[in-house]
Amino acid sequence: MTVCSTTSRGSADVSLFFDWGVDMFHTLLLVDAALSKVRQTLPTTAVITTNRLTFATFPILGYSLTSDRLSQTQLWGIATYQLKPPLNRVTGVSTITVQGGKVPEFISSRTWRVCRPLVLQSSIWRTRYKPPTFIDSPGLYEANHQLILGLVGAQAHNGDQLGRLVVKTTAGGVPVRVADVATVQPGVLPVYTTVTANGKSAVLLNVARQPANNTVAVADAVVFRPGAHPTPISSRQNY
Repeated sequence: MTVCSTTSRGSADVSLFFDWGVDMFHTLLLVDAALSKVRQTLPTTAVITTNRLTFATFPILGYSLTSDRLSQTQLWGIATYQLKPPLNRVTGVSTITVQGGKVPEFISSRTWRVCRPLVLQSSIWRTRYKPPTFIDSPGLYEANHQLILGLVGAQAHNGDQLGRLVVKTTAGGVPVRVADVATVQPGVLPVYTTVTANGKSAVLLNVARQPANNTVAVADAVVFRPGAHPTPISSRQNY
């Protein structure tokens, strides 16, 4: 067996190469068992994902979306919310990944759009504050012979709701809100991957097949989805 690793800031990829003829399904179980023993020694925020590498891991099709009218943020929304869900339901499709574009955001635990530097430095704000946005369960509720799971949500969905989030409470019991110390503005996540098609900025949808399915059959099913889209999706789709 050969072990290779690639480490970058915030992530590490470890590749295991086994001899020909090894039962990879059984080997994957052994690898998962070994990882479970060391998982408790890792930071709680560490996420480990194991995959059996096959030719199906790589995309078989890629569709690019370009537009002379819509922004990269709007194209990302079309790819993520309009095209990706129906493509995921096509028989034989494993995963659909979206690359490129600009992901919209108001705020996150790491990135804040702060416009009052004299009041609060944005670098300190990003480092020390984590917004109290969550979905949690207070417990179970029994009624009419049914057991119902209760959920409590404290998520913000727009700039005004983000501005009303409480940062802290003073000694006198007065809540200090985000809008009191900062201005929340629409923005986009940092762009690390740029996709172009025919010389224009684009959003790319990568289609990967399931290992047991035929590549040609899956490609045909994705391009010609009866009843799901009036016309085939192609790299020349105009928006």
